[in-house]
Amino acid sequence: SLLQERMSPAVDTEALDVNSLVSLEDIQAAYDALSLEEEAVVASLDQILANQVNLDQRLSGITSLAPQLETVSADSTQLNQLISFTCGLAERVSCKVRQLDLAKSRVAECQGRVHDLIDLKLCSEGVVSALSEEDYEQAAAHIHRFLAMDESLLVCTPGQGGGGGVGLEGSLATLHEAENRVRGVVARRFDEAVKDEDLASIERFFKIFPLLGMHDEGINNFTGYLCTKLAANSKKNLKQALDTPAGSNRANIILADTLTLLFEGIARVVEIHQPLIETYYGPGRLVTVLTRLQAECDTQAGNIFAEVRRRRGIKDKVARLESGTVGAREVEGVLGELCLLQARVEMYMRFVRKRCGQDIEVSEVDPDERKKKMEDVVKMLAGSGLTRCAQESLGEYIALEQHFMAENVKLALSLDSMEQDQLTTSMLDDVFFIVKKCINRATGSQNVDCICAVINNACTLLESDFYRVFQDTVKAGLPSTYLDQAYSVIHSATGAKLAGADTDKQRQMFLAYLNNAESGGEYITRLQTTIQADLSSLQASSTVSPHQSEKIKSCLTGLPCVQAKLKGVLESGLTALRTSAVKPRLKPWLDSFCSSSHNITEEQFSDYTANDPWVQQTIVNLDNLMQSFKAGLTAANFDSLVMIVASEVTVQLEKSVVKSSFSRLGGLQFDREVRSLSSFLTSVTTWTIRDKFSRLQQMAAILNMETLLEMEEFSGTNKLTPVEVRQILHLRTDFKPEEIKRIKLS
Repeated sequence: SLLQERMSPAVDTEALDVNSLVSLEDIQAAYDALSLEEEAVVASLDQILANQVNLDQRLSGITSLAPQLETVSADSTQLNQLISFTCGLAERVSCKVRQLDLAKSRVAECQGRVHDLIDLKLCSEGVVSALSEEDYEQAAAHIHRFLAMDESLLVCTPGQGGGGGVGLEGSLATLHEAENRVRGVVARRFDEAVKDEDLASIERFFKIFPLLGMHDEGINNFTGYLCTKLAANSKKNLKQALDTPAGSNRANIILADTLTLLFEGIARVVEIHQPLIETYYGPGRLVTVLTRLQAECDTQAGNIFAEVRRRRGIKDKVARLESGTVGAREVEGVLGELCLLQARVEMYMRFVRKRCGQDIEVSEVDPDERKKKMEDVVKMLAGSGLTRCAQESLGEYIALEQHFMAENVKLALSLDSMEQDQLTTSMLDDVFFIVKKCINRATGSQNVDCICAVINNACTLLESDFYRVFQDTVKAGLPSTYLDQAYSVIHSATGAKLAGADTDKQRQMFLAYLNNAESGGEYITRLQTTIQADLSSLQASSTVSPHQSEKIKSCLTGLPCVQAKLKGVLESGLTALRTSAVKPRLKPWLDSFCSSSHNITEEQFSDYTANDPWVQQTIVNLDNLMQSFKAGLTAANFDSLVMIVASEVTVQLEKSVVKSSFSRLGGLQFDREVRSLSSFLTSVTTWTIRDKFSRLQQMAAILNMETLLEMEEFSGTNKLTPVEVRQILHLRTDFKPEEIKRIKLS
């Protein structure tokens, strides 16, 4: 009840059993529960009484609307009847519309049947008239209209009407007879036109084939005619090429020009006749045409490649490669033509793929079918005789190109010489000129396999014969008498000549090959940049697959490998230069540091300022040493030499410092000497060498301290270990050992 819903849920009063109340606590609890229930009931009654006015008002409103409900009920009943009537009417109208639509479609079919019967009669009469006048186009048009009819429906027509069957059968028989007759006449007259080379008649009857439903026969006959003309022109061009005098301008590439004319002939055929084929046969027929033309192209191209081998003696030259009896000059004459043949084949292949792709794009809607047909075109080209001939020629070209490159590089290495005012030898320019020439020629072939093969051969050659010359020269080292001879020239008043021509030549070649190694790295960088630019233009102008792009990138990694090897040779040569020339000369100069006392007084310090006892002469000696090499080294190699001298100066000077003792002013003098050496070496090179003097500068700072207390605040000894710092502090004569031990170093 409403009263029960408003009661507190804490106590269930309905389940209260008075007989179960046996204690005062239970009775009190039951009383409290009943009191709560009473309060809830009273509150609920008060609320209901308070809402009595609102309820009375609502009941009054409902009572006033009662008369109107009868009107609403009547209107609803009337609306329901109207909707039911409308629904039935719409259903009946829809049925009538369907019946009318069916009747209309049957009338349309009947009209079509009547039109077909009328056209059949007209076609039967027209084809007889056209054949009598030899108007084969009109006869074919009548037959084309007849073939567009559904003959099975025409045959059923007489049975329904019960009459006219004889005329219908007669018309059908006449048209079938005319169809066979026209087909035979068109095929025969087309063959006669081909035999008479009557181009107008050829095109006339070619246009009639599709009207007779002979699309495949028309394409086959027409492409057969085109192949005949293509073969005749190719044979004519080949004969003219073979009759070309040897001294003419294009005699060396005349056979490549003949292959170009063959491909241009095919391209011209496609350009002229593709609109004709698409107009009368519809799109999608070009692939068939090019497939037939490709068969004839294979034959004629095979003849041209065979003549190239015979006239240029390719097979004989390749056979003589193993015996080494063929010279590089003899090979060079045919390389250009072989490369041009490859370029023309690649150009033709791109043309065929492009035209077939465009035709398939127009004729096929399904992407999967497009892809399948394009794959068939690629397979057709890959399996063609032209591709086989090109691959055989490519193998011969690569073998001859490799021989040409190897022989010329070997010749350049054997004729290596050095001009008076040059820093590098002649073989550097000659070798990279040959390599660049061969790679550029291969790039001109536009064949990725050809380019990669020549690049790989070039890298192999540079890593073997070319690199071996560097190894041998650097391994021979710098002559031990070089420094004495160099200094005798510098210091001699009469400028005495260097003794020993062989030693002088070995010295010059050693320095020149250091320059060759440094310049060779730059040559390789420029060569790689040039190749990448050429290949980028090739990729932009032709279809290069992702696989071919990765293949090219893989081949180009060989050049950085050669560059790394040359860098290794250069480092080995500089190490040899340090061991044989720099270190022996620097050691006595820096050992003399110990002969100059650094445990000095203020008077001696002032005298050292006016008359330096060691560093100025050492700088003069270092300058003379480096100037003796500067004229024979490239700028980069000279900077490397300066770095070597700086490293050796710091190492030797550190050894001399630990053998000396210092006063406070001696440390200041040592700091001045370190700064002088660092400033001098910095002035003769474009590279920074301050890092190499960081240890000496920290040592000078330690020796320049007034008291040991400064050491605890000194934080610039990150280049020296704590042991080395204490060792340097012990060099100060005024610092006590026990005080040095107490210093805390981190």
